[in-house]
Amino acid sequence: MLLDDRLEVAVEEGKREAVRLVQDLCRQPSVSAQNLGVKECSRLLESMMKDAGLETRIITDHGGQPIVYGERIVDDAKRTLLFYDHYDVQPPEPLDEWKSDPFSGEVRDGFLFARGASDNKGNIVARLQALKILLQVYGKLPSNVKFLAEGEEEVGSPFLHKFVEANMELLRADGCMWEGASSDAKDRPVIALGAKGLIYIELRVKGPKVDMHSSYSTLIENPAWRLVEALSALRDDQGRVLVDGFYDDVEQPSVEELEYLEKMPFDEERLLKKDYGVDRFVHGLSGLDAKREYFYGPTCNIAGINSGYTGAGSKTVLPKKAFAKIDLRMVPKQDPQKILASVKKHVESKGFADFQFLVESSYEAARTPMSDPFVRIVESSAKEIYGVNPVIHPSMAGSGPMYLFVNRLRIPTASIGIGHFGSKIHAPNENIRLEDLYKGIRYMVRFMQTMGNQW
Repeated sequence: MLLDDRLEVAVEEGKREAVRLVQDLCRQPSVSAQNLGVKECSRLLESMMKDAGLETRIITDHGGQPIVYGERIVDDAKRTLLFYDHYDVQPPEPLDEWKSDPFSGEVRDGFLFARGASDNKGNIVARLQALKILLQVYGKLPSNVKFLAEGEEEVGSPFLHKFVEANMELLRADGCMWEGASSDAKDRPVIALGAKGLIYIELRVKGPKVDMHSSYSTLIENPAWRLVEALSALRDDQGRVLVDGFYDDVEQPSVEELEYLEKMPFDEERLLKKDYGVDRFVHGLSGLDAKREYFYGPTCNIAGINSGYTGAGSKTVLPKKAFAKIDLRMVPKQDPQKILASVKKHVESKGFADFQFLVESSYEAARTPMSDPFVRIVESSAKEIYGVNPVIHPSMAGSGPMYLFVNRLRIPTASIGIGHFGSKIHAPNENIRLEDLYKGIRYMVRFMQTMGNQW
């Protein structure tokens, strides 16, 4: 379904500008992990927000990278919509796998390629363009709008909680549109209603003062072996986490949620053979069991291991140190601090009390009920613009600071975006399709109209 004629004309006439804005934003590096260009990008984004009609400010007193905040308050509006986005991006490496410069914003064959194009700069532009179009056509917005964009999401949003806790009233809203999602393999828009919690840990262990000849392994304990043994003690061969109490607070899906999961599209064959290149899911999961585990199951994952010599050829050494990075994803009701303490106690109890235990980030899970009226607005607007029923995911399988908005501010929150199944977020050649950008602008216009006028 199209918008009314004046809005359609405005979207059509603004296509070139929308592409240029995505390119401008992507050409400004903003790699929070490397502190590369983040402050410069915040100033660029503030300028774009002002141009879209928002009153803006850059906030830095929370201790982290700049938060760009904008708002437009309508005197007679009954509802307030909050947009949450982030303008920081992942590092672009490995650079040799990119077909064009990762910060060039190059357009090829209807695609725009750049680090951050899908996650999350293209979504920012789609939302700002929708605001601009509504103001251009009608002279006012159908609801109050607040826009929060942070610069540290890709490193775990370590300071966002301080900003939210100090600005509860400023951020009050009736609904929050989260940073963005992607369409599925069959081009159906995906709406995500939650995010898993996260604990990110680094385990470090030391051995001898220097790397030694491996013949000394008869006499000197190898820290790499100790690390492997410690990691093995975290879960069994079926993937079940062995930490005491880890599953105590896991909330099982309701009958209604299981019924929805049963019907929810999930293209296993494509995922396995074409996209992931594996023969089966872990432990032979399939069907409802696979969907249930993906959306409702907590995890313990090894994200990286490093020790000793890893270069070309052979070098027989007994390494002096070893470390591993571990992420645990949690579901609602699981308490990160409680689990963190239990993991540390478990590691120590298995004979690894000398390990360094570094916590890099930690936050709760969050989920908005499918029955919430805000979800119905997000869903109905998608049906109108995309012409198909959207696929609703009860949660993202990944993590983000959504808990601050759902659990603390009590704002119903949903995510829908302009990415597609092949957008390659966090990978080389990240991209968006230009048609998805234009459709995303149309969607945001319809969504804001529906929220302001019918809810």
